[in-house]
Amino acid sequence: MNFFRQLWFSVVLGCIPMSLLAADLEQFKAEPGKALVVFTRVSGYGGAISSSIFDITGDSRQILGIIKSKRYITYQADPGERMFMVIGESADFMRARLEPGKVYFANVQARMGAWKARFSLVPWSHEEREEKKFQKGIRKAKPPKERDIEAWATKNTNSVEKKRNKYLPAWHKKTENDKEERTLKDGV
Repeated sequence: MNFFRQLWFSVVLGCIPMSLLAADLEQFKAEPGKALVVFTRVSGYGGAISSSIFDITGDSRQILGIIKSKRYITYQADPGERMFMVIGESADFMRARLEPGKVYFANVQARMGAWKARFSLVPWSHEEREEKKFQKGIRKAKPPKERDIEAWATKNTNSVEKKRNKYLPAWHKKTENDKEERTLKDGV
């Protein structure tokens, strides 16, 4: 079946052939010796509120980007165990087990907060990546607009650290099963 016929069936039937998805995902490639993590925010829920994403592996705190709805952030990470944090009204965490050459997808989920949106980091599983929600969302998502994220991180250091210190102990108290559900490990 040729490309245009597949596209026509996609529009008419509301399904997305895997060959189209594969073409969309070709833009995401890990650099040699690295693992690529793609943080997606495909939902429009809480769209007016941005969240910031950090790699907090060990004692470090590296800002990876600021993300709004319908956007994605890519991060070429060193393989191995990593820990990520998302900041909104609160902080939330996700650990990762990354292998070189693989691409991983994490969902930045907005949820109701007291004053503004809160966010969670949730791994996209292999099964979820085959669902229409992911496929449509990743196709429409765009990279973030350029901004000076380092200046933002420096200006907001105290707020970010307060949230990290307040919410990270609750993460550490989770059961191993709960932590495993929030571990990014299903790369392609």
